Amino acid sequence: MICTAMTMPLASFDVFDTVLTRSVGTPASMFLLLGRRLNRRGAITCSAEAFARARANAQKLARLHQPSGEITLTDIYRQLGAALGLDARQQLQMAEEEQRLEAELIRPVPGAQRWLDVARQNGHPVRFVSDMYLSHTFIEKQLQSHALWATTDRCYVSGEVTKNKTTGALFTEMLRIEQTKPHASTHTGNDWHSDVIAARRLGLCARYQPEANLNRYEQSLDSRGFETEGLSSLLAGASRMARLKYEAVDESARVRCEVAAGVAAPLLIGYVLWVLRRAMALKLSRLYFVSRDGQVLLKVAQILAPKLGIPVALQYLYGSRQAWNQPAILQLDDTDWFWILRQGHQLSVEQVLQRAGLNSGEMQTQLLELGIPRSAWGRPAGPEQLTALAELLGRADIRDRILARATDGRRLLTEYLEQEGLLRDTDWALVDTGWYGRTERSLSRVLGLNGHPPARAFYIGYLGSESEARMGRHEAYLQDVAAGLGFAPRVPHLASLVEMFCRADHGMVLGYQRGADGRIQPKLKSAGRPLAGEFDAVQYQKVISLVAAELCLNEELTNPWADLRPAIVGLIEQLWMSPLPVEARVWGRMNCDTDQGEICCQIARPYRWRNLWRGLRHGRVVHEDYSFWPAGSWAITSPVIRLGLSGMMALHRLARHLIAPIGKTKVTGAIPCAR
Repeated sequence: MICTAMTMPLASFDVFDTVLTRSVGTPASMFLLLGRRLNRRGAITCSAEAFARARANAQKLARLHQPSGEITLTDIYRQLGAALGLDARQQLQMAEEEQRLEAELIRPVPGAQRWLDVARQNGHPVRFVSDMYLSHTFIEKQLQSHALWATTDRCYVSGEVTKNKTTGALFTEMLRIEQTKPHASTHTGNDWHSDVIAARRLGLCARYQPEANLNRYEQSLDSRGFETEGLSSLLAGASRMARLKYEAVDESARVRCEVAAGVAAPLLIGYVLWVLRRAMALKLSRLYFVSRDGQVLLKVAQILAPKLGIPVALQYLYGSRQAWNQPAILQLDDTDWFWILRQGHQLSVEQVLQRAGLNSGEMQTQLLELGIPRSAWGRPAGPEQLTALAELLGRADIRDRILARATDGRRLLTEYLEQEGLLRDTDWALVDTGWYGRTERSLSRVLGLNGHPPARAFYIGYLGSESEARMGRHEAYLQDVAAGLGFAPRVPHLASLVEMFCRADHGMVLGYQRGADGRIQPKLKSAGRPLAGEFDAVQYQKVISLVAAELCLNEELTNPWADLRPAIVGLIEQLWMSPLPVEARVWGRMNCDTDQGEICCQIARPYRWRNLWRGLRHGRVVHEDYSFWPAGSWAITSPVIRLGLSGMMALHRLARHLIAPIGKTKVTGAIPCAR
């Protein structure tokens, strides 16, 4: 059917999740928040969880007692009163409290105002149609408070009319009262069955508007509401509002926004909430967010700390491996050599020299004598070149130069630390992402020279050894391998994922320099390429900040300190192990820094025929990149190649089964299953 403005004088709209939505996941989750409020006020003696289940069950029972299946809030609370032993006055008070909470949580859907304005400007009467137990007067009041209601509008509610949209009876009743033919009307809604199929069956022109429906990440968060005392459900609502408010310019931007709001934001918000809680417990006065990963974390903390009334000072601290490890070189011990020559992936000659405080310009004669041509200085160094570099840097004159450069760098770093307040007292901590703690231990070396204890640090994850852990003071949020705590087996690629989620709008810190005003300033490397297309760090951080700003942390409704980690790990597993093809295409183009901006590789590339031939030799799928996303690569691989790879793995499994009784040859390999 072709619908034009000339044939649609009446425009009807669904209400909830079409023009209005909630800052919580689902209505059932709202019952949990209501239960907590009633419990804290002494209105109920049962737990919030028990109340929420009783409220949901009362709604089901009320429908069973109505021939039409359509009910009002009064019907529900009569059933709830029987279950909880509430008299008529208490039932009325709780029903009113539920409506007050609804009003607190209701938000306008971005874009809804524009749809309504267009309909009215075109002379179409606007009607609101809702399958709902709330009254039309309550719904009208909410529409009015959000400037979505006009005096000429009308509202039809199933609980009052005792007819619903799913059967089409509510549409029929509206058309009868309005004296309008179906073909001369259009309906817009978020439910495919009740708003689209049922409307079209009657002849209305139906428009599907599902944007305010919870996506798979928000559904996952909302499903954990009882485990998190409602916090993850509020986070689901905040994620939805953020992505609805973000104006995506194309499909790629929309997908980047959905993952940022649905996976990255919960991870970063959960971590920051934990950090703030630990800061309160340890009576810390300041938190230093280490660049660059700390930039988005600082923005989240600046939004959340005031909501929780936490007075801790929040500061940005410019630092990096290069900026702290090189000044911490005291005598070129094994730790220093590990940093200079081995830590990282595919180090180039120039990078090795930079780590030692040198540069290829001043060392060109020695490099040429070693047989390393200029053309090779910027490429990954091979084992022979690294061995030659180690011998060169170990020479007494070069060694003295390295130590002198470290002393100069240490002097500037010490001044910077004093300038930023780290040498003033000790009631502070660093906030970083992780992973081995070596950078913070380098900082602690410098602090120790100034008579201060090692730096206390908070991490998302700690992957270092027990011996390394004993040399510092750290706490980790999601996983601590040394202590055997957290979710390490379930998030093996956490570091790569967090690197993607913590992009900054400036390059890495190479060192420090004195500015014209005499203050110590960071010396920054160029920022490099933006984050995957047009979705740069600024846009990405905008989405994360929107989620944090939308998140309700009212302690009367939820526990802001509830453990979000299982819910977060569930989101990570969804994205990392089971990405949608469009997610893999968009996020797979991201460049992952394997060593703080020095070497980058695309995290997901489609498997090619060469992967099949290599797999036949090795017995597993071989990927040439250092850091990659196997499930993402699989999702964007052509069906023909996926079939070939699956066949190859099936052959190897068969061979392993047949050979096992004869010998102990083990052929291993794993690729994600096709979706």
